[in-house]
Amino acid sequence: MPPPEDFKSESQLDDTWVNPGPDEMYERAIVHTQDNRENKFSGAGMIATVRNVDVQCQQNSTYKMKIQRGSDKLQVGWRVDPTLYGDNDPRLFIHYQEGNTQCFNTLCYGFIIVNSSIHLDQLLNPVSQKGGQQYAITTYIIRV
Repeated sequence: MPPPEDFKSESQLDDTWVNPGPDEMYERAIVHTQDNRENKFSGAGMIATVRNVDVQCQQNSTYKMKIQRGSDKLQVGWRVDPTLYGDNDPRLFIHYQEGNTQCFNTLCYGFIIVNSSIHLDQLLNPVSQKGGQQYAITTYIIRV
């Protein structure tokens, strides 16, 4: 199971574009809501381009949507992780963390699968090609 993420407070996050090198790109989009206990949300969604990212050794790459309140978070998206899967292919994942408790995919109690045609860890294929055809997945986190 992947380790839990380090918690970053809202003051440590910003809405910036970072370009770490001439051939690499990192992009982050953040949506903040006012901290108000009266706010009611039933979910969120995203459309994510699927890419075959070359990672080495114990590196991994994710394209994810994360809903977070305090240190509790729920994430869904795709992940390239050769340590976890043994290859460099993008796969669907979900990750939950509440305090010191975490769960990756269906490795623990708490997830309800509502569509049996979509499998966690499933290989996402085809993938987008640089300068070519683009492929995407649409994911939702919905409170039931």
